[in-house]
Amino acid sequence: MKRLVITSVALVMIFLTGALASADMMTDFPSITYVADVESLTISAEGFNREDVLDITWNGDSISSQFAMAIEAGIVQEIPTDAGFDIIIPVTTDVLEEINGGVFGIITPTGLPLTVKLDFNGFAGETLGTEISSNISVRAAAAWLIFNKPSDGSTIRNCLYASTSCLNKGLYHTGVDYSGSVAVATADGTVARVESMNSRDHGMGSNVILSHKLSDGRTVYSTYNHLASIDSKIRVGKKVTRGQRVGVIGGSGYGKPNYYSKHLHFEIKTAPVTNSPCGGLYWGYTPRHPDKYCYYNPSNFIQ
Repeated sequence: MKRLVITSVALVMIFLTGALASADMMTDFPSITYVADVESLTISAEGFNREDVLDITWNGDSISSQFAMAIEAGIVQEIPTDAGFDIIIPVTTDVLEEINGGVFGIITPTGLPLTVKLDFNGFAGETLGTEISSNISVRAAAAWLIFNKPSDGSTIRNCLYASTSCLNKGLYHTGVDYSGSVAVATADGTVARVESMNSRDHGMGSNVILSHKLSDGRTVYSTYNHLASIDSKIRVGKKVTRGQRVGVIGGSGYGKPNYYSKHLHFEIKTAPVTNSPCGGLYWGYTPRHPDKYCYYNPSNFIQ
């Protein structure tokens, strides 16, 4: 039997027709594309490696085990590409008709799906294809980066996102506070801003801001505040990797090294500034929910 690359979808197709019974450079924007002709269907996954995939689904149901069986039987084979990987399967017009409208999915490392719906309406034997980019929600877009907690400690329970029980009671906390000794990059990114504590730091102390490009092209910024010191490798324009040391956690603010008790104030927002990106100038706390001032809840990113 001819060896071909099968896509999950392709694999499903094989199962639907009973055909199986007999037996690294990534792009910036993850996507799934498919192309079909009278002989084959090819699904190309770009922006991630095959080993990063947690699950493959068809109409919401896992087909990873069947996929593995097909590979082992030599009926299916995966082909790595410079952008990701391809899965291909031989088809007939009857098979295409059978799977028309089905939804193929890949589950990301953080558990969020990237899906594409197959549409063969009007197919007449010519090459036909379509593409879908990443899910449009911020959380889904962030899934392709993998965000980890930004310290070697844990969250401080009364100082979570939008909490009104933190230091400035009655106001909304714009980030999440962490205990610990070392602040680390929450995800791969680029250093956007570095500031040492000074009399005009608005209470944020020595701080670092990193930029992170999401899979849909948007950029978000993570901020690391009240640091005791900043790592010498953290310089504006430099690339950083997830888990890389950013600095030592402290309590700096208003130009003083120990203005606060030791903790990391961590934020994710839409601009590389220490204040609120929109809705007025606020630092660390807002009069209404932080979402209204262009902050994001870090828990929507960190898994």
